[in-house]
Amino acid sequence: DLERDLIEERLRKANFTENQIRELKAHHEFILICDGYDESQQTRNLYTSNQLNQPSEWRAQMVISCRIEYTSVDYKNCFQPNDRNNCGNSELFQEAVIAPFNKDQIQDYIDRYVTLKKPLWKKEDYQQALDQIPNLQDLVKNPFLLKLTLEVLPRLFDKNSDFSTTQITRVELYDEFVSQWIERGQKRFREMELSPRDKEAFKMLSDADFKQHGIAYLKDLATAIYDKQGGNPVINYSERLDHKTWKKIFFDNNDGKNLLREVIPLIRNNGQHRFIHKSVLEYGLSLAVFDPRTRKEITEAEPRPSRRGSTSSTLSFETPDLIEEPAAAIEQALLESPFGRRSFVNEPSISQFLVERVQQESVFKEQLHAVIERSKTEKTARTAAANAITVLVRAGVQFIGADLRGIKIPGADLSYGIFDSARLDGADLRKANLRTIWLRKANLSGADMRGVQFGELPLLQEDDIVIQCAYWHDGKTLAVGLESGGFRLYDTLSWEKIKEFEAYDDQKGWLLFSETSDRVAYRGSDYVLKLVDVKTGNCFQTLRGHTDDIESVLHLPRGSKVVSCGWDKTVRVWDVDTGECIHILHGHGDTVVSLAYSPSGGQIASASDDWTVRLWDVETGLIIHALKDHSGEVSTVAYSPNGGQIASGSVDRTVRLWDVVSGSCIRILHGHTSFINCVVYSPNGGQIASGSSDQTIRLWDVETGNCVHSLLGHSNIVSSISFSPHDNQIASGNYDKTVRLWDNESSNFVRAMEGHTNDVSGVAYSPNGSQIASGSYDKTLRLWNVETGNVVRILRGHTKQVYSVAYSPNGDRIASG
Repeated sequence: DLERDLIEERLRKANFTENQIRELKAHHEFILICDGYDESQQTRNLYTSNQLNQPSEWRAQMVISCRIEYTSVDYKNCFQPNDRNNCGNSELFQEAVIAPFNKDQIQDYIDRYVTLKKPLWKKEDYQQALDQIPNLQDLVKNPFLLKLTLEVLPRLFDKNSDFSTTQITRVELYDEFVSQWIERGQKRFREMELSPRDKEAFKMLSDADFKQHGIAYLKDLATAIYDKQGGNPVINYSERLDHKTWKKIFFDNNDGKNLLREVIPLIRNNGQHRFIHKSVLEYGLSLAVFDPRTRKEITEAEPRPSRRGSTSSTLSFETPDLIEEPAAAIEQALLESPFGRRSFVNEPSISQFLVERVQQESVFKEQLHAVIERSKTEKTARTAAANAITVLVRAGVQFIGADLRGIKIPGADLSYGIFDSARLDGADLRKANLRTIWLRKANLSGADMRGVQFGELPLLQEDDIVIQCAYWHDGKTLAVGLESGGFRLYDTLSWEKIKEFEAYDDQKGWLLFSETSDRVAYRGSDYVLKLVDVKTGNCFQTLRGHTDDIESVLHLPRGSKVVSCGWDKTVRVWDVDTGECIHILHGHGDTVVSLAYSPSGGQIASASDDWTVRLWDVETGLIIHALKDHSGEVSTVAYSPNGGQIASGSVDRTVRLWDVVSGSCIRILHGHTSFINCVVYSPNGGQIASGSSDQTIRLWDVETGNCVHSLLGHSNIVSSISFSPHDNQIASGNYDKTVRLWDNESSNFVRAMEGHTNDVSGVAYSPNGSQIASGSYDKTLRLWNVETGNVVRILRGHTKQVYSVAYSPNGDRIASG
């Protein structure tokens, strides 16, 4: 029992006595290596359920591997050594992500493969295919898929083919790989000296299509693993112990089963059997749902004319014709397959195989539609119908105007589906995921929608516009600068207003808390900065010197200095205690629009409309470098986490990376087709995200400069980007009024959080990654739960647009302005 007896069960299997187990428990510490958490079907935290490191319990740390696509948004809670409150402690929880192969690694693997395997193709042939076949470069970033691809390409294509017109999918690669594997095994048996019994079995199988027998064995075994073991891929078989179990059907040596075991991609280690890769098991299960080879034979043997004389089935929400009986018989087989017994909604790999089948095989698409139709009257079709509509939506099938009255699809994932004007009245949609779904003019009368996930909760309203927000250093107070003048302080636990400060000398402007004191810097409309003691409300310093509007203000990390910039083309460094201007940094030839400080606080970067970024020494005020390679206004600048690099974005549509020491431009990142509005480094410094007016977010590999992913989905300007503290997720704000979440590893869209009624101008993650704050031109700040996508709070009070948001270091405060 992994959940309650993880260590002792393993020791007993290794023949340890109870006395030895007690001695180990009392006097030793362990490191447990748990490979394939996603394959174990576990959902609980193994530290907690096994009471590891509790008094009188086992002392152990765990190394756990898991495929990232099988982790939930809140996955860290499954692996956290202690309780949820300690999830931010890197000493307790650490993670590493195996990065996809980059181009150089792929090329190196091909060179080694050609040298060792000596295939029909040369390395130049492989490289040409990878360069020209659309999407193949993305597929082979996965090491197993790269190996698989190199094996099957020579059989799929002539090396002199025009690859630019070729399309290939993941499921097609697996089709060819499995066929090739079985054929090699069949050839090996032909050349071997078999025993009389095996020779007779081999002849019988060969006469009846050996390859089809092998594929049938693979499908049946994959189905049994899911039906009998819940998907656990490792089968422990003992001839003595399992002679009366389901395992005997697959692992005895009668009827040539020993031959079939040898020709499918299965490996054996003592009494354990498993497929060579988990994805082969998942492929086998998807094949049990729909095998195009089997369906083709049925279709050719029994054409299914409709009343119009075509060979396609017709459905009530497409035409009034009835489904023909031959089609219904095939659909019944689909209902009796794993598709009708098990939800695939949370099985991304299996689902993706089926999505590609839908896109390639029209007959499968028709069958899925028919299964949905049958759910209206047949309770046994509900699981299959929920799977069917999930696969169809993920395949991009639209249901505009569809007659879906009374369908039963509890638990289906309809996120991002298009159901405009659809008839969903009376439908069973319990616990369905409807996030980001299109439902304009859809009829949901009488639908059962208990537990439906929409991604939004009711709002809290305030009455004024926020220009900017800032957290107090203890995280418990949020200051909100108001368009109407002055600013307000809010308690971040109750969100009650603590104090309200009137405008100083009719000032209106931005504010910024010091990280180490009870002070806030406040930008006024007469080109001055006010430093205010938030406990007393007294203004203790007025910083005068700017001769035009102040564009940006920041506190340096140790809190003794404030830096400001603006339309007077200067950057100014101020002493907080004396109010003196320590340095006036001249050099920019136009408005200075953005500031950033290095992690140490010893350096400042300023971005300007004069097309330059300038680096300054805080102590001396001297310029370190003028970075001049941009060909347009520089709108944003950011330091890398280690302080050794700077990223800048410009209206020239490029992101440029600069070496802080030499001031040289390391790389120019091309790809955006419009202005760059924001750049941000990932917490580990390995990636940069850039947001643009071209409505896209691009993720760049800092080391290579390659665009790793392009995140598409926004329908307007991307205004703000934030990495989650754990580096696994990205939030983006957009002028399409949405906040969108993206999986950083796969680049998959996670959800859109809707509710703002105007452009979203700023987004930020809380330090523990559980919450997102967004600011909008609709004059509100919204707090979102990352796991559910629901609105936690709506903060009103701004009387004009909200431009920016920021969390305090401990996460107890939010600043917006």
